[in-house]
Parts: sequence; C-alpha cells; structure tokens
Amino acid sequence: MGAIVANAIVTATMHFKTETHEDIQRDLVTDKYYYIEVGFTIFFDLEALFKIWCLGPRGYFRQSIHKFELLLTVGTSIHIVPNFYLTAFTYFQVINLVERY
Repeated sequence: MGAIVANAIVTATMHFKTETHEDIQRDLVTDKYYYIEVGFTIFFDLEALFKIWCLGPRGYFRQSIHKFELLLTVGTSIHIVPNFYLTAFTYFQVINLVERY
C-alpha cells in the first residue's frame, strides 16, 4: 500500500511546460520521473509475478480482479518503453493506480 501511495504522490507532482509534444517526450525520457516510473513498474510487475507464483496460474486466473491487474501490469510495462511513453498507454498507469488503491 505504501508503494501505491508513493507512486500516486510522485505522479501527482509531474508538470508540463507548454512546448511541442516532441520536446516534452524527449525531456521526459531523460527526466527523473521516467526512471522513477520504471522503478515502480518493475516493482508492480514483480508483485504480479509473485502472486502468480504463490497462487499458481490456475488460482491466479480464477479471479477476475487478477486478470484485470495483469492487463494493467502489461499495459503499464508497455507504457515505459520510450516510444510509447506519452501515448494512450499512459491511461494504463493512471488506471493501475486507481485500481490498486
């Protein structure tokens, strides 16, 4: 729960200057927020893998909430690829925070 709150706080502190989309994307990929998001994404990916390992694939996929969580985890993982960073995949990160909290 602490990681979720920390991720929400870090995400809430992001701000954008009024520049072109290309300038923002180039700056953000090298920005500290990008690397923080990569860290949170890796943490949540490991959490999902740990749940699959503990519950087993059959037990994990038995519950709909776990299927949804895995979908969000995969979408958020795609989101941190630099070419997809400021695209519609950003919605996965936002929904991921809302779903987990």
